[in-house]
Amino acid sequence: MRITKRQLRRIIQEQVNLIKEDGHTDVPYVKRKLRASIEDSTQMLSKLDTMREGDHLPTWWIGKIVISTTYLNKCRDYLVISGEDKLPIVDSGVPQDLRSVEEMEYW
Repeated sequence: MRITKRQLRRIIQEQVNLIKEDGHTDVPYVKRKLRASIEDSTQMLSKLDTMREGDHLPTWWIGKIVISTTYLNKCRDYLVISGEDKLPIVDSGVPQDLRSVEEMEYW
């Protein structure tokens, strides 16, 4: 497939615009992701508020919540408390304290 210089410039400009829109700098990017997490959490809490205490939730779903909560807590500890990454990483890239969670069937 051949493209013209004009088409190539347009493609490059579109990609640059995507990077700008995504805020390819760390702090704005992470802030957007955290805001999205807050919105998602709020929606899930609202849905859970409509459910009875005895209602069943899939094990895989509960596991994802546990993992997400643990990761967010570790990120908060790094940023707010310690300022240093003290979480030991295993070869798989999964933190040591989540290794058993990684082996669950829903992972």
